[in-house]
Amino acid sequence: MIITAFLPDGPKVIYSGIYRNTIRISISQITSSWRENNEKTKANGSLLIRFPVEIEVIDIRTYATDVKYIEIPVDAKGPLIFTISVKLRAFSEIAEKTLNGEVQPMGESCTIHSDLVYRNVEWRRINIADLMTSQHSTGHIAATVKQSWSGSWGVRVIWSFGAGWEVGGLFSWSASYQNTAGSNIYYNSEGYVSMPFKLVYEKWHEWNYCGLDRYKEKFYVGGVDFSGLRGVKGDDPFISSHYSYKYYDYFVGQGTSSWNPSYDIGFLTDVVDTESFSIPVPLSFIADISGKIPSELIPDLEIYNDRQSCMGTAIHYTIWADRGYTVYIYYMSQNYYDHPATKIKVSG
Repeated sequence: MIITAFLPDGPKVIYSGIYRNTIRISISQITSSWRENNEKTKANGSLLIRFPVEIEVIDIRTYATDVKYIEIPVDAKGPLIFTISVKLRAFSEIAEKTLNGEVQPMGESCTIHSDLVYRNVEWRRINIADLMTSQHSTGHIAATVKQSWSGSWGVRVIWSFGAGWEVGGLFSWSASYQNTAGSNIYYNSEGYVSMPFKLVYEKWHEWNYCGLDRYKEKFYVGGVDFSGLRGVKGDDPFISSHYSYKYYDYFVGQGTSSWNPSYDIGFLTDVVDTESFSIPVPLSFIADISGKIPSELIPDLEIYNDRQSCMGTAIHYTIWADRGYTVYIYYMSQNYYDHPATKIKVSG
């Protein structure tokens, strides 16, 4: 079993050893650094309220694995009790072979090691809303991160053993004051609302002297800057072939003045019937980790949001169209996982 805490200065393995039914860890040792970090980040209105701890259980005979996450409140005093259920599955050729009857030897040499071999950390300004109008439509984006002590913005860890991303634990931030931004979009134009995010990509090497030799990729958001919410364009997103526009609705215009009837869409509230949302990773970040990340994982790399964990955030689109003209509204979606992105296009 390997237990890893996500901390401000990077991940820390807090337990590595034989699986036990009950494991005790010091809560204060892993929460104190986040409390200190909150003292630094409260100036930009961003306070972390929950962070993930990763629990990886590995069968040392077969290397079948399960990865679970628990979320620890930063202000937790302890004792905290978490119960997890484990369902081991093969994540490698070794596990597939041994699950078919080829059992690995036991002993000290089979102790599993987990080493961080590469880590890339960058602050990037990322578009959290994007509206593209047509020759007969105009629009407005309004984004708000509300003051909330229960959570304003949450992003999950995604991880992989090289065979597709899996969704992991939650980072959840609260805003100590309300932040708003907007953008007016005229005919045949594109407008944005963006915010700084701290992007983290890691490559871990898991190995022992009995044949285990595999890598685990992790991608997550390690920080947000709510005070940087602006109606400006962020870094160009990496829009892979796995993203495409999906039809949403149509609207017959009655004029493009602000008092004319409009078509309104609330994102992170009710734009589509889904519980998750995707934000494309910046193209520049992909370029920086190119060669480190397996090429097959790049198209589906995303910032993964839960609508439930972003209830303190509202993104509102208002669309007007010339009188008598019918315009068609589309939203972008990450097709592989069917995660809608907060990007809207109007045609017609």
